[in-house]
Amino acid sequence: MEKKRGEKLWIQTGMVWMGQKSEIEGVAKILSDFKCEHEQLSNTEIEKRYPSLKYGSEWAGLVDPMAGCLLADRWLAVYQDEFRKAGGTIHDETRVESFEDGETVTIRTRRGEFRAKKAIFALGTWINKLLPNLSVQSRNELVSVAYWRAKKPEDDHLTEPANYPILLANQDRIGWYSLPSVDYQGAVKFAYHEGEVYDVNKEVVDMDQKFIDATREHIRTHLPFLDAENGPWRVDRCKYAMSPDEHYVIDFLPGSRNIQVAGCMSGTGYKNGPSLGKALTQIALGQRPFADLSSFSLARFTPKSKM
Repeated sequence: MEKKRGEKLWIQTGMVWMGQKSEIEGVAKILSDFKCEHEQLSNTEIEKRYPSLKYGSEWAGLVDPMAGCLLADRWLAVYQDEFRKAGGTIHDETRVESFEDGETVTIRTRRGEFRAKKAIFALGTWINKLLPNLSVQSRNELVSVAYWRAKKPEDDHLTEPANYPILLANQDRIGWYSLPSVDYQGAVKFAYHEGEVYDVNKEVVDMDQKFIDATREHIRTHLPFLDAENGPWRVDRCKYAMSPDEHYVIDFLPGSRNIQVAGCMSGTGYKNGPSLGKALTQIALGQRPFADLSSFSLARFTPKSKM
């Protein structure tokens, strides 16, 4: 797509994964099994390669040199543009009020009705609002995405993609993730990989400070060049929809062969969107999908008989 459009759509930065030795060894085995390039490094080797990362001997590291940052806003604009060129129509801010499944699928919105032989409901945190009888209940989380600047202006370059890899850090079942300054110049994204559960029907005003405080403490200890004391510089919010087992929900709507449901994809669904869209389209057209999606079926949430 970059070649076709002549636009920069992602930046290869490499990724550092920090965790306990047993966790890192497990990740390394998976990468080895799939013949993915990687390196296992000690904490001192990580610091030698990335001097801004200060992790003690209780940490081990793994480097994935092929990782990078998708420029999400650009990707979205590009895909929507390509979709329109292929004859598609996008109706933004068009809330679905109800739908009816019969010989055709009728979707009713505030701006009129749409009819089609097949429909795919790719839903976010409102999945159970539109489909209240679905056998899976989404856990909706509001994630505080914090951005942090360097303490000293002369260290701003350390936040740039050339000097700051994608970072994952897991300890005692607590996880953080960080990206270089691709969203806001001079500010890295560094956030706690968990959020506060919220009600989609109510406006959320207060931010759960504990996630910010936990991130601040991690930065203070392991990335001392960032300004933990006066940060975060900015906090954005990200809405997550998660299934009970934190894997996708992709299946036909129970009782229907015309409507497919795709949801609970937060965290990774965007990155896999083109491939998932292709497979769902193939199913809607009665074709064999290029990828097996059966592991994401609703059946896994149906209680199994003990008889």
